[in-house]
Amino acid sequence: MVSGNKNPEDPMKIPAKNREKKTNNYQRANILSKTWFMWMMPTFWRGYKRELYDSDLTKPKDNHLSDKLGDRLEA
Repeated sequence: MVSGNKNPEDPMKIPAKNREKKTNNYQRANILSKTWFMWMMPTFWRGYKRELYDSDLTKPKDNHLSDKLGDRLEA
């Protein structure tokens, strides 16, 4: 049986503890990289070369986490 999932890191085969996302590139970027969106280049390049998968995405910025945004909405 051939699977339609071409992801080399098939999430069905990876234990949940190993599925942690990478750190956000924006939080590590310098001012020049933030100004010219160079911090996005690895993701753009991966998307140009092949289909993007969930494992290609990074964690959201700390101030974009749902608990912090939910608290702001309730206030």
